[in-house]
Amino acid sequence: MLRDRAMQRTLGLFFRRQRDRRRRGLTCCPGDKMNNVDIVYTMATNLKKTGEMDVGQVGFVKDKEVRKMHVASRDNDIIRRLNKTREERKPDLIVEREERDRQERLKQRKVTQEQKEREKEEDKRRREEAERR
Repeated sequence: MLRDRAMQRTLGLFFRRQRDRRRRGLTCCPGDKMNNVDIVYTMATNLKKTGEMDVGQVGFVKDKEVRKMHVASRDNDIIRRLNKTREERKPDLIVEREERDRQERLKQRKVTQEQKEREKEEDKRRREEAERR
């Protein structure tokens, strides 16, 4: 009974972590078919890659943001459930970047337009005060 509860807590934590990883857009680890592995969770923005590093080697910007989990043996039930919810995307990065840049330009244009309107109102208010004097 105690072992089952411990296993349930472990699986619950595992699924919560997987759900959080899916929400953040992270994919499943490639070593899911291996036993006795350490899984490292971190955000993509926390990865550090320099030119002198080997292929496949990465570092971390902030070690506090790195979460490590040791998996002693592979559990096929978990793997099957994860594979059912797996979502693989092949984004068109050029289109996404152009869209993001367009949105940023629209925001900037709106901000400058509002600033110009405020300046016009301020000038109008100053002229009215000057005429009153």
